[in-house]
Amino acid sequence: MGGEMSITIEERAMRKISNFWHLSSAFALTLCAMTSFAQDVGFADELKDYGVAATKYPRPRSSGYGTATPTEIPGAKVLTTKDLISMLASDTKPIVVAAYRAEKTVAGGVVMDGAGEDRLLGLDKEKFDNALSGLTAGDKSKPIVFYCHGSKCWLSYNATLHAVDSGYSNVYWYRGGRDAWKAADQKFKMPAGSW
Repeated sequence: MGGEMSITIEERAMRKISNFWHLSSAFALTLCAMTSFAQDVGFADELKDYGVAATKYPRPRSSGYGTATPTEIPGAKVLTTKDLISMLASDTKPIVVAAYRAEKTVAGGVVMDGAGEDRLLGLDKEKFDNALSGLTAGDKSKPIVFYCHGSKCWLSYNATLHAVDSGYSNVYWYRGGRDAWKAADQKFKMPAGSW
């Protein structure tokens, strides 16, 4: 009888271990699936496709700046939060520009409120070009990242197009912007300056 009881205890222990193993495996698979899903979606809809076509022309103010944006931009590259974090950790740090009135910025960037207006004419265009020239020390290949509120804000899209139009060759649009940076639990800093 004692032998049968010890077998039963051993069997019970093995069943508990087996059940624990199955639960642990299921939990691990669920966690992997959730992580994969988060990477596919990004932060704060930064990768969400709203079905808006990219255009090489800035979005007019009359059409509204606070609406869904495309997932790509002609002449520039789109960055995710993960991409921007990697760039900021690299030896070739980009210049980060908030294209809206920001009290604190991503990575202590520069505030260029108004840079995302649809048309930069005359003095505004000159101001924009002078500001970028000063930030890049005249090097039009220096990486520049423009951002604004998030994937439903055209200000940084427009500013990115203005930089491309001004001959800058290494221009990035951080589509997720402030909302994605905040959702990724990244820190904001005081601006390094403004124009």
